[in-house]
Amino acid sequence: MPWFEQKLQYKMYIVSRIDYFTRRMNQSSLRLWKQQTFVSIFKRKVTTTVLKEKTTALDIRKIHYHYPWSVTDVIDIRSKEMYQRNHIPGAINIPLVNDIVGKKQNSDWKNNHYVTTKSTDNSLMKYFTRKKSPEFCPLVYCETGRWASEIGVHIATEAGLDVLYLLKNGYLSYTKQVLKDLQTLPLQFTFKVISGFAGTGKTFLLTKLAERGHQVLDLECLAKHKGSMLGLWYGETQPCKDKWLSLLRNTLTKFDPSKPVWVESESQRIGTLGIPPVLFEQICKGDRFKIVLPTEERIKWSLQDYPYWLEDKDALMNIVWKLEKYCGKEKVNYWISLIESERWEEFVHHLLIEHYDPTYERSQNKNKLTNIEKEVFMKDQSEEVVNSTLEFLTRSAADLKTKCD
Repeated sequence: MPWFEQKLQYKMYIVSRIDYFTRRMNQSSLRLWKQQTFVSIFKRKVTTTVLKEKTTALDIRKIHYHYPWSVTDVIDIRSKEMYQRNHIPGAINIPLVNDIVGKKQNSDWKNNHYVTTKSTDNSLMKYFTRKKSPEFCPLVYCETGRWASEIGVHIATEAGLDVLYLLKNGYLSYTKQVLKDLQTLPLQFTFKVISGFAGTGKTFLLTKLAERGHQVLDLECLAKHKGSMLGLWYGETQPCKDKWLSLLRNTLTKFDPSKPVWVESESQRIGTLGIPPVLFEQICKGDRFKIVLPTEERIKWSLQDYPYWLEDKDALMNIVWKLEKYCGKEKVNYWISLIESERWEEFVHHLLIEHYDPTYERSQNKNKLTNIEKEVFMKDQSEEVVNSTLEFLTRSAADLKTKCD
């Protein structure tokens, strides 16, 4: 469409809007509306002109993630909800636009109702003004690196800053880098895998290894899930996919490739989250140490590890009912009766032997990509036995590395 036709259509639209308001407002109200409209247009034109002149004094540097070391502050100007969902490590949140929920009385309604409005926040201006110095080099990013970042430029200009970094494509630039790094980072590491049936204390051993200074990738801790039907951490929710991948990538970047990384044997899905294919395949190739613990000790450890399910029987039964399609109605009904009568040791014994152990064996046979596996026998979870087990694990891992070299 030619530009003059577009302009004509725009003028016709303005005229129609004026006619609309004329029919609904008296002349004095219409005159006031015109004055306010013209004043706002005039102010916007003047402000834009002034900002264009001031922007020339601001050194704007548009970069991709990773950002340079000269950046002193990373500022996420997205909403609080988006920031909490996931953000660049080390970034602080100064929302440029806030959602304000307030009450509004409407004469047409008997009750109050809530309305949500958008309100710009001057916190970014205050922050720039307070931190302003020759060494201050902030990086500002929004979701896509477009309009919100441009507003950040105007605020930095008004605050009189010398340098401002902008992240090209905003937060999306960071997520792309995370996906790219997870394709290469896992290949740098040698993983040592602790396996074993449920209730053998695999996560506990990983925690003790981390306390001794060994490199540990605790997938269940990052995922807030123990990888089973009863595995969701009580009172917790799993992180979103973006945050999960970000946590994995950030943890791997802190490891030394010359040293082994200890990890628990998992299936590719932990709750609703999936382990990235490259990382999962690399873990499956790692040397395995299978923890063997007597069934009685496994039952004690399971009851100690899941105390919250014993306190919330209704929630436990709701989850056990979901096992009906895997284990059959008759079996699940029996387990429910054990829960209702609080016969906990008997319930855990049946659950381990009849559900968890067969499921775990199928998963291990499917995902194990190495024949190197050592069985580690533990008679109980006493401090003496745990310490000797940890020494055996680290010594065996070093011996396997020497043989491979």
